[in-house]
Amino acid sequence: MTIDVDKYPFLFSTTTRIAKNIDEDFYNGNHFVWIALKFDDKKQAANSNPLTIANNFIREVATYDGHHDRINANKVGMMNGAMEMYKHKKISKKERKQIMTRIEISTYDEFLPLLYIIDTKKVASRIIEVPPDKAAKPDSPEYKLLDLHENEYELIDLAEIVGAATRIERKRIEKSV
Repeated sequence: MTIDVDKYPFLFSTTTRIAKNIDEDFYNGNHFVWIALKFDDKKQAANSNPLTIANNFIREVATYDGHHDRINANKVGMMNGAMEMYKHKKISKKERKQIMTRIEISTYDEFLPLLYIIDTKKVASRIIEVPPDKAAKPDSPEYKLLDLHENEYELIDLAEIVGAATRIERKRIEKSV
């Protein structure tokens, strides 16, 4: 798979605090990520649009949504990942159990979103294109990376940005009252 690094010097992926922490604690800091060419591409399916994903996590965490579809999907994904890592002998049975327990007892705030801004040049040779029949939307490009390394991205805590914007807006409202 070749992505035009001049046209797309950066790629984007949304994850959660807990997923990143599990990657760091159990998978040597290697992250499995779904990648989008843009942070917010209207042609991209909602389930693979980094901005939409982040907004959904923030909404579910902020409202303590009892159905929390995005949070449940994230838990299932992390559990499936732990099973795959165990099957491929990359983690022990004890580590798999520790991961499962961590996920089971997780709190809402552990599902606040983080944004990976990925240096395309550093990962281009390892990107896997998702076939259209496996993508969330057949006509939108989707990619994945099995092993994103720490020196290949910058990380932004989107909840911090949303929180800061909310605090600023509240101050403006308070001043105008």
